[in-house]
Amino acid sequence: MKKSVLVLAFMACGLCSVSAQSAQVVLTFEDVPNYQLSDGYGGISGWEYSGQLGSHYLPESPDNLGEYFFHGWNGGELSFDQGPVIFEGMYYNNWGGDNPVSYELYFQGKQVYAAPFDWLTQPLEPYWLASGYTGLVDKIHFYTSSSDGILIDNFTYSTVVPLPGAMGIFSMGLGLWTLLRNRRQIIDA
Repeated sequence: MKKSVLVLAFMACGLCSVSAQSAQVVLTFEDVPNYQLSDGYGGISGWEYSGQLGSHYLPESPDNLGEYFFHGWNGGELSFDQGPVIFEGMYYNNWGGDNPVSYELYFQGKQVYAAPFDWLTQPLEPYWLASGYTGLVDKIHFYTSSSDGILIDNFTYSTVVPLPGAMGIFSMGLGLWTLLRNRRQIIDA
């Protein structure tokens, strides 16, 4: 009996320790050919309807220019094509604004986070705007008013991929436990 409990405990610990692998994706917009940003870039849909590419001055860049995504009308929505992700943040700047949030994160149709925003206190240059939310998201909605715009660069998220062997590990543990239990019953008989 003690061995059975011990085997079950090890199986539970092993199953709980199986986590997901993640890969970080950083969209710099530097690799978009001829300013042709299309849906699917970086595993995301909605680019074509949400804005356009632009260039800005970067002192640390060899040519002093960097590509960015510019969104300049009432709002836009981007969808993560590869399934839910963990949105980490982006370089961000807003020109004017009367909205209390810069963006909202959604998962399965429900808002899960709204990034607070105060355009009066933001730096003049693009700055890192961390997500502040570590859960899964599948859409992001940006806010601007009709006369304002936002600049986005180094849009960063992590994909979450479950380990493919999780069910196999559980099945092997269950099979081992059954084998040990049956063997013990044979020996006791």
